[in-house]
Amino acid sequence: PQPSYGRIKGKYNYDGGLIVRADAGFTLGSSGGALFDEQFNLVGITTFKSPGSQGYFYSLPVEWIKELMLAPDSLSLKTDEVPFWALPMEQRPYFMQVVIPMQNQDWADVERIAQAWTAQEPQAADAWYFLGLAHEGLSKFDIAKVDFGKAYALNTRDLDALLALSRLAFAQKDVATLETLLVSVDAISHEKSDDLAMQIKQLKQNDAGAVK
Repeated sequence: PQPSYGRIKGKYNYDGGLIVRADAGFTLGSSGGALFDEQFNLVGITTFKSPGSQGYFYSLPVEWIKELMLAPDSLSLKTDEVPFWALPMEQRPYFMQVVIPMQNQDWADVERIAQAWTAQEPQAADAWYFLGLAHEGLSKFDIAKVDFGKAYALNTRDLDALLALSRLAFAQKDVATLETLLVSVDAISHEKSDDLAMQIKQLKQNDAGAVK
């Protein structure tokens, strides 16, 4: 076995279960593998990834496995059904539709998909995060800040949303906001908080030099 390690990056309601996205990568031949938490509880079955060089890795919920264990025995593995991750792109869930436009920096398309997503699932943190990315990419920074704030409010462990807010604050040289965000980032990732602390230090030094 060649295990990989990472963090949960997203959880998506789908067909009565939670699809899990993690940054722990796996190869296509590893479909059907196990996704464990730090206490070795089985939380997902590694199943599919998005196309592109920066792959998004998804696992099916263990609840579906429990349902199968209680279902009548199947005498054949043949089926005419197409798994949802292999449907035409416009028929896939929003959390899959948004990935390729985001990778291609097609921010108008990301905005279109994310707006539909937030309308359908206003409590989905990732929907607001991707909408924020679209607005940031379209230079709608004030709106992006609101979007990222909503994403973080819905999921206070959303490191990506925190880093996006930090990115906007850094562009505005808003040291007070950066120092507030630093505390929240440090509670999730010491590595990222160290990077952010260095950026804040450099910003202060630059501002001090400009005053002189």
